[in-house]
Amino acid sequence: MKYKIIAYGTLIGAVIINPCDVTASSSTALLCNACEDLVSQTEEYCKTAGCATETEYTIGLESVANELTSTNPFLAQILNQLIDTNGRHLFEYWFLGERPRDACEKVGMCETGEDPCPPCTDCESTDWKASVYTGYEEMVVATCDCGTCEKNTRYRCAVGYYGNPGTSHSGCTQCPIVPPIQDIPFEFGGQSNAGSTDITDCFIPSATEYSFESTEGTYRYTENCYYTK
Repeated sequence: MKYKIIAYGTLIGAVIINPCDVTASSSTALLCNACEDLVSQTEEYCKTAGCATETEYTIGLESVANELTSTNPFLAQILNQLIDTNGRHLFEYWFLGERPRDACEKVGMCETGEDPCPPCTDCESTDWKASVYTGYEEMVVATCDCGTCEKNTRYRCAVGYYGNPGTSHSGCTQCPIVPPIQDIPFEFGGQSNAGSTDITDCFIPSATEYSFESTEGTYRYTENCYYTK
C-alpha cells in the first residue's frame, strides 16, 4: 500500500526551505498537516487490514508513519513521538469515529478553532442501482476536498449483459440467446453476473432444465456452461 508523501521541515513540494526561515505559524501548520495525514491514512490502512484492537491500530500508525517519513528523519522523530505518547488516544478517537482534524486537535497537534477544511454537505456515495436504461447499472462516488464535494458516476453492465459502458446507455450487450436445440421449441437467454465485461462471462446457469415435448425425460446442466469464442 502506498501513501501520499507530505512535505515537512526543509522540503516543501519542490522548494527547499532553510529551517531557520520556518516561522512558528508555518511550523504549527506543518505539524497539524502531518498529524492529519497520519490519522486519515491510518483509517484507510485499517479499512483494508481490518483493525479491531489497539495493537492492530498502532501497527497501522507505525506502518503509515514509515511511509510518510521515509526521506525525512526529523518528521519521523515527531510522528514516532506522537505515536508513543498519544497512540492510545488516537485509537480511542478513531474507534469513536472522530474526524482526523478533531483527533489531532485533542492530542495538541493542531490548534483548536475553525477547521480550515470544513466538511461537505450532501456528499454521499451511492450503491449500485439500476439505470433508467435496461442492461445498465450506475453508482455515484462522492469525495470531499476541503469543503468541496466532487461526484462522479460510474457505470457497469447489469445481470445478463456484458461490456465496458462509458455512459448510462451505451457499451453493454445482452448475452447471447441459446437457440432452439433439437426438439426444444424455445429460446433461452444467456446469463452473467453484474459487472461482466466480456462475452466469455456469459453462461447458461447450472440446474437449467430443458423439457422435451416429444421425448420423455429432462436434461439439466450440472454446472454453469460458459460462452466460448
